Amino acid sequence: MHISRLVNEKAGLMNDTDKSKEQLISELASARRKISRLDQIITAGQMETQIFQWALESAPNAFLMLDQAGNIVMVNKIAERLFGYERGKMTGKVFESLLSEKSRGRFQQCHSGFFLNASKSTACSCSDYYGLHRDLTEFPIKICVNTVQTKAGAREVVSIIDITENLRAIEALRENEEQLRLFVQQAPTAVAMLDCDMKYVLASERWLTDYHLAGSVIGKSHYEVFPEILKMPHWLEIHKRCLAGAVEKCDEDKFVRADGTVEWLRWEILPWHKSTGEIGGIIMFTEDITARKKAEGLVETAYHELEDRVRARTEELAQANVVLEREIRQHKKTEAALRESEGYNRNLFDQSPMGLALCRMDGALVDVNPAYAKIIGRTVEGCLKLTYWDITPQKYAAEEEAQLESLRTVGRYGPYEKEYIHKDGHLVPVRLQGLIIEKEGKKFIWSSVEDITVKKKAEEEVIQKTEQLARSKAELEQLELFAFSATHDLQEPLLKIIFYSDFLEKEVAPQLNDKGREYLQKICAGAYRMLHIMEQLRELSRIGTADKPFEKINLGSVLHEVISDLDIRISEAGAQVELGSLPFIEGDKIQMRQLFQNLISNALKFRQPGGITPRVVIQGRLAGQGMVEILVEDNGIGFDEKYLDRIFKPFQRLHGRNEYEGSGIGLAICQKIVLRHKGSITAKSAPGKGTVFIISLPGHNDTKEVSNERYEKKNA
Repeated sequence: MHISRLVNEKAGLMNDTDKSKEQLISELASARRKISRLDQIITAGQMETQIFQWALESAPNAFLMLDQAGNIVMVNKIAERLFGYERGKMTGKVFESLLSEKSRGRFQQCHSGFFLNASKSTACSCSDYYGLHRDLTEFPIKICVNTVQTKAGAREVVSIIDITENLRAIEALRENEEQLRLFVQQAPTAVAMLDCDMKYVLASERWLTDYHLAGSVIGKSHYEVFPEILKMPHWLEIHKRCLAGAVEKCDEDKFVRADGTVEWLRWEILPWHKSTGEIGGIIMFTEDITARKKAEGLVETAYHELEDRVRARTEELAQANVVLEREIRQHKKTEAALRESEGYNRNLFDQSPMGLALCRMDGALVDVNPAYAKIIGRTVEGCLKLTYWDITPQKYAAEEEAQLESLRTVGRYGPYEKEYIHKDGHLVPVRLQGLIIEKEGKKFIWSSVEDITVKKKAEEEVIQKTEQLARSKAELEQLELFAFSATHDLQEPLLKIIFYSDFLEKEVAPQLNDKGREYLQKICAGAYRMLHIMEQLRELSRIGTADKPFEKINLGSVLHEVISDLDIRISEAGAQVELGSLPFIEGDKIQMRQLFQNLISNALKFRQPGGITPRVVIQGRLAGQGMVEILVEDNGIGFDEKYLDRIFKPFQRLHGRNEYEGSGIGLAICQKIVLRHKGSITAKSAPGKGTVFIISLPGHNDTKEVSNERYEKKNA
């Protein structure tokens, strides 16, 4: 109800003379109530404005209110500080003037027509704006715009947050993440970071090289990269525990790869956490200690061998010592009677092959035999001018004190090993022991000394041979790699020779005389033979690097497949092939097929002339200690067993190429396959008597299990 209306009603009452007094009083009371209500409305409106103003002032963010023209009509104190203006100088400004040049157009575009749909509008928020301070510096802000209805009409309330620190924090986080990525990638040890699904987040270069991983593994599952782990329940349990928060490690752990190779690892696995505190995945630190374990094995073997020799030698010395002590006791009995004579059993002392010496407690030598003098390269007289310390290197001072302490406490020392200084300056390794004796009331040290130079050199026959074998193995691996690479590189030019030779044979041969056509045919035949040789060489070089894991193989089934593949050659030769009982083994099925295909092909190739039916018999038998033997017997031309070593070497042929075709590599491939399966192959033969190849291989876990299928193919 408007004020003017109320006033008019009041005047109407005063001019109405026809109304009764009671009616006038009633209407006047009603007017007063309406006026009181109007005062309350006006007061409430003022209170609402004050409450809104108070809310803006108390807000933690900068707030501005805009009219429909985009002019600022209300500002809180946070906005004053944010933009550097006093409140009175901000009111009336166009809001876009508080934005940077590059942000004004975007704000106008986003908020054009905002008031036209005010009743439907919802809050609008965006972080891609830059505010403009009074000093003209720009700073990143987040703007949230909403529409409110006031008595003066619709208004925009703009909330503004300075996000400078947020952006700095994000950039710092990005830098930290980049530093973490670089730290992990360049770490000197193998490090990998995985998420809760066991997918790679980061991996160091060392991780990729240590485990021979080609390309990036980021995003791949750990079990995809190492499928063998799925067959190792204990590893799956370790991963599960670490993803639940546990930290686990191991100094020595055996890890069997999919190709059967064994690696020894030292590892530690611990969880990593997200910024929320939740576990984000695990970090793995590993170190390949395979080389160290192998070295330790060699050292342990050498140590046990040395220990056995030391034990045997100690027993010998103990027996000699028993004899020596017996002689000393006997000498003590006769010492008084022999005191005036020249020594005590001088002949035995001088003729002893072991060095013997007597010295005072201060180390001065008072008597030595020729064997002792020979050890240090001096005469007996020259030795008597020396002390024990003159021929002992300084580095043994501590050990010598320990032996002297043993003399003082138990009356004897050793046996132990040390070195003497030879007259020419070189050091002589010796083993010595001794005890305290009394002579003419004085104490002396009686010592027996053995020169162990030969033994030490032998131990060094062992170390050098081990190193030489390691170098030979590495050189062989390099040679195999070179053979594979060389044959691969030569293949393309050879194929070109074959292509153009075939082309010449088809297109030019009619124009050549008989001699020219013969030469061209020899070129073609030689090129094809060279290609076959290179294929054989590549196959030979690949065998040692094959990475297919071994599996249980039924040799009977394998040989059925081989005979089926060779069916045409068997038929052409009119041969008989018979199979007996064959065992199950652990191995590479493809290489087993290749092994027996080569052996059967050899039997068909080197068959007897004169129409004799070729016959091949293959059967297996148990050989004890988990091994089995497979015998491949033929009735071919045979060979002299003095050439047995040659037939398994590449390119070693016992017959001319004109007599029998082939590259001379087939049996070398057979031997390499057998060696890869930790077995052996040999042969028994005689010229004209056929050949028996004997292959020894580790059987399957149950070596009694055999394939009882029999097979006989006759092509008379």
